[in-house]
Amino acid sequence: MKKWIAIAMIASLSTVITAGCSNEKKTTQGDTPTTTNTPKATDSGKEKITINSMAGSFKGGGWPDNNHPIIQHINEKFNVDFNMQWVPGANYDEKLNVMAASGQLPDLFVVNELEYLRWQSQGVFVELTPYLKQYPNLAKAIPQEMMEVLNPPGKLYGLGKFQPANQLSVVVRKDWLTKLNIPVPNPDTFTLDQFYEIAKAFAKNDPDGNGKADTVGFTASGSDPGISLLNGAQPLEIAFGLADLWKEENGKLIPRHVQTNELKQYLAFMRKAYEEGVLDRDFMTNSGTIVNDKIGGNQLGLAVAQHQLVERSVAQLKKIAPNAEIIQLPPPKAPSGLRGNPTRVGGTTKIVLNAKLDEKKRQRILSLLDWWATEEGTKIIKSGPEGIFYTKSADGKVELTERGKKEQDSVNILNNWFFRNSSMKYETREWDDQKKPEALVKFQTENAMYAAKADPSVGFTNLSATYMKKSTDLDAKFKEAMLKIIMGREPVESIEKAVEDWKKNGGDQIVKEVNEAYSANKSGK
Repeated sequence: MKKWIAIAMIASLSTVITAGCSNEKKTTQGDTPTTTNTPKATDSGKEKITINSMAGSFKGGGWPDNNHPIIQHINEKFNVDFNMQWVPGANYDEKLNVMAASGQLPDLFVVNELEYLRWQSQGVFVELTPYLKQYPNLAKAIPQEMMEVLNPPGKLYGLGKFQPANQLSVVVRKDWLTKLNIPVPNPDTFTLDQFYEIAKAFAKNDPDGNGKADTVGFTASGSDPGISLLNGAQPLEIAFGLADLWKEENGKLIPRHVQTNELKQYLAFMRKAYEEGVLDRDFMTNSGTIVNDKIGGNQLGLAVAQHQLVERSVAQLKKIAPNAEIIQLPPPKAPSGLRGNPTRVGGTTKIVLNAKLDEKKRQRILSLLDWWATEEGTKIIKSGPEGIFYTKSADGKVELTERGKKEQDSVNILNNWFFRNSSMKYETREWDDQKKPEALVKFQTENAMYAAKADPSVGFTNLSATYMKKSTDLDAKFKEAMLKIIMGREPVESIEKAVEDWKKNGGDQIVKEVNEAYSANKSGK
């Protein structure tokens, strides 16, 4: 068995999963699909085929049944009975594992990173590489790097769900800058010192003009899980040279947990900001969308945020401050010259085809997805067939129907939770402002100009048995040590002990195992 597969098994496949897959014809990742995947018949489309699909659902849940107009359109267009099962996101992986144990996985389903890595070598998924040339729209629907992520070289076991790589940017209240006589920063020379001075002015100099000390310099989400530490401070971390969890250096992966010097500099900056009231005193309890809520509540004028959420915040903000204006800034530059916006690794959520499919069903599903990836297909998946949720007049004016007014927030859940192509219009329905995608593209294009390197460990940490067993506890203790430093409860130098504790309590072994997986994948072994 190839080295990649041997390492993948470190992820501790459960007995029930293996049992559930044992009645399938297995292939190794180095093999070309055989038996169930070898073409035997051409699908004419005349035979009605049932397609069972499954995905996780989130806030609001999925459709209550499969009589939705979008499902009906799919059924009629492709002569199928498309059964969509929605499972609450928190229970999705558990449900998937139970189905795997009984050998009853759906025909087409979403799989998250851990199960995707575990099951590749077990013959669970159709290996798609030999087939994509027959489906040109699908082949180009997702950026190549998102297709390749979590796959061994030359193989494709699932289609990555598109996520924009550079979503977060520094934004600032331009009207507050004007009120406080602060020039808009020059993009080429915007520094950490300027970031700090703007934040300090916003916290101390009453930019909202109400005579109260109720504004914040900058904030972050201290109670969100994960060792990224503070959601909302990523450009600051990058400026101090901290990796986005891990970085590659001389062919080896290095975690941020061992970047002692960089951590000291970053923590000293954050500690000073907290002591001087520049960093939000409530950052420890912030979570979720609190950054955007504070923008919308006229409390925060300097933040790191997504374009879509900023738009929503501005809509709320305008009710309080009609003249409010938010503009985008580049990430601040450190004295070393380092700067960057975080880069997200997209495509780790996969849509996969069950390897048990017969040839006709496989062809029908891929034909459906190939249409889905087109502009026509995506339009229907997001907005429904014309005339049901919206109408369009001869002059192009779009209006919601009565049904559309009631159901518009749930129409595009197949696009959000199941599969979508890489168009920047992925969230724009027919009745939305069609200029919004232009602003989104501009925002993310400017972000990409300063894109930091993405975390190269994605897909490899989960192949470390020690990581799977110990990382949650190790990260929680490490984060606690960092927060104590920021809040002045421990000296900056105490991070040295936190680094050593992390290494000796399992971190060194994690680094070893992750690098073994990384090296094996790079070499194709």
